[in-house]
Amino acid sequence: MKRVALVHPSAALYGSDRVLLDHLLCLDRDRFAPRVYLPERGPLTTRLSEAEVPWEVVDVVGLTRPERTPVGALRGLRAARGWPARLEAAEIDLVHTSTLACAGGALGARWLGLPHLWHVQEIPPRWGQRAMAPLLRSVGGARVANSQAVASWLGEQGLEAEVIHPGRRSSEARESRVELRASLGVPLGASCALLLGRLSPRKGQFLALEALEAAASSDLWLVIAGDEAPGHAGYRSKLRARIARSPRWEQVRLIPGRSEPWSILSASDVVLVPSLRPESFGLVALEALLAGRPVLASDAGGLGEILGETDLSEATGELLPPDPEAWARAWLRLAGDSELGRARAEAGLARAARFTPERSGAALAQVYERLLG
Repeated sequence: MKRVALVHPSAALYGSDRVLLDHLLCLDRDRFAPRVYLPERGPLTTRLSEAEVPWEVVDVVGLTRPERTPVGALRGLRAARGWPARLEAAEIDLVHTSTLACAGGALGARWLGLPHLWHVQEIPPRWGQRAMAPLLRSVGGARVANSQAVASWLGEQGLEAEVIHPGRRSSEARESRVELRASLGVPLGASCALLLGRLSPRKGQFLALEALEAAASSDLWLVIAGDEAPGHAGYRSKLRARIARSPRWEQVRLIPGRSEPWSILSASDVVLVPSLRPESFGLVALEALLAGRPVLASDAGGLGEILGETDLSEATGELLPPDPEAWARAWLRLAGDSELGRARAEAGLARAARFTPERSGAALAQVYERLLG
């Protein structure tokens, strides 16, 4: 049995956190003994304990946001001096660095000469791409991209990566649509759009609100569910103030995020993913398809790889530019055509069957085997 260290930057339960958890739940424990290293306790560590996956809170360069400042980086370097020794003491055979935010995982593997897998699950801004490319190039082992979009930008840096799409497993534990709508104050007969994700400018909450205003319909309602992303303290207050100024403010609900999306998805008729920066994959779009909901998504990054066909008669959803009028028209079209909504929901369920944690887990296990020789 080989011991695998999985280095991860968060103990929340958002996209990459849920991908990591699903991977661990599918991992063959007769072949691999996982141990997860994180910067903090949180919902993810609770779920790891329930799954009997060992985990440890560590100080590793690249895991915490303060390290993005020069002073924070120096503090992080001092705190992480014992990191390679911890890997050595645990007799780790392979290091799996789960995102670009975990540079310390890669550095520890290189220091000890351990096989290393860098799982790239983001598309950084341009400055970030230039900064990360030399490090990615210098660390040996394998690179896995969570979409062709990620593999493409790595290719622009002269770096090769294998594409392994993440998967998700749907849950039957869902709240009643009637009860959810009642708790939200959303009429049962209205077309309710859900935007689910961390609150930050890049996720497009303002664009969704502008689309609702452009539609100028009293039958459309918008639910925004999420918590502030790290580094964006105060964004909820800005969003709340913008909603209060909107002529459609009565048709908007701003609620906290959910550790699992399945219950709140039951309240929606369509899911919006109006990201203003390319998504590496866009896990919430896949979860929407699994819940039988059509998707309206930004035409950027890996979202198109989830939705697949673009023919509107067969599509699982629709890819749109960052134009509120275009989003309003697409939303109104769905609200006014129940057959189109049903057809997209059925196509979405079929499409989502291609993305399973078992399939992605098996592919990652093959990479482990190759690295371990």
